[in-house]
Amino acid sequence: MFGKGQIKLGKIFGIEVALDLSWFIILILIVWSFYSVFTATFNSNSVLINLGYSLLAAVIFFVSILAHEISHTLVARKNGIPVSNITLFVFGGVSSIEEEPPNAGIEFKMAIAGPLLSLITGALLFYLGSIIRSHELAEIAFLLRSLGTINFLLGFFNLLPGFPLDGGRILRALIWARTKNIMKATRYASLSGRALAIVMILLGIAQFFFVSSFGGLWLVLIGFFLYRAATASIAETRFYLKLKNKNIGEIANPDYQKIKSGTSILEILKLPPSQIYIVEDNSGIIGLGTLPQLLDLSEVEREQAIDTRMIDWDKIPRSDAKENLSISIKKFIENKNEILAVYSNNLLVGFVQLKDVLSVLGVAKN
Repeated sequence: MFGKGQIKLGKIFGIEVALDLSWFIILILIVWSFYSVFTATFNSNSVLINLGYSLLAAVIFFVSILAHEISHTLVARKNGIPVSNITLFVFGGVSSIEEEPPNAGIEFKMAIAGPLLSLITGALLFYLGSIIRSHELAEIAFLLRSLGTINFLLGFFNLLPGFPLDGGRILRALIWARTKNIMKATRYASLSGRALAIVMILLGIAQFFFVSSFGGLWLVLIGFFLYRAATASIAETRFYLKLKNKNIGEIANPDYQKIKSGTSILEILKLPPSQIYIVEDNSGIIGLGTLPQLLDLSEVEREQAIDTRMIDWDKIPRSDAKENLSISIKKFIENKNEILAVYSNNLLVGFVQLKDVLSVLGVAKN
């Protein structure tokens, strides 16, 4: 599932890949940075040649980021953990791994896969750039060495022990293995992540004011992003622990009525009350309406056919009755919808509304 503001690229190893529109911000910055370096290093080249090398460098750089994320997802899937998609955005990439790992060992393997691949990629690119001796390929050699160095830096940065960076996840895995308590491990890793974020913010401010470098602002932005993500990780883990042993089918409500297309809302409200009304025509289910939604209409609006007020059926996300609630709740968020249709063996068994899931979590709707 992809939200608004994202461009779907396709599938790699069966995993959906998308670009968030914010990715174009970092694309421009990366191209501009490489272009500046190429212009200073190869000042005899034309603008178009240096721009072409800069675009090539940016493409290879983002392929390496994508490979970094794919390494995480492949390890996750190998260990039976579902992965819905990978999204590239302004701060790099993120894999939508649907569940927490079942144990510290798998968490460690998933976390270390990305940095290891970045370090190996960095070594390979730098080696290739170093063995090229031809003067005619000087730009290619320089490009490969630069990308090798960047991948090294990317790998080492991700190994910093601040959650949710890979190094923070490695730290959580080690604490989890020692304490046998994922919640305690998450709190310590989150604390480390927030401390690292504060250091990055302070360094960025100092760099901006004392070195007059706009790179300091970028460091500040990354620090704020890391701080928010580290803080949110505690709540996410707590929610997951509440949901991990519950399936969506356990809270599915079978209280729904079938209504013929064209029936007026007024007629429906005269029937014995039901929480959900599914609308059918000769082709099958075409939409649904909820009782609170219909009761909220004016007398004039109630004279209209249900078809004018129903939610189209193809906009209703669906879940298997055995699906874990932690996965189902993400469908509410991704679809910005407040109702799910629940199926068992391809048969509709009921519906779950957002308020039902929030009731299980014990949190208010807002």
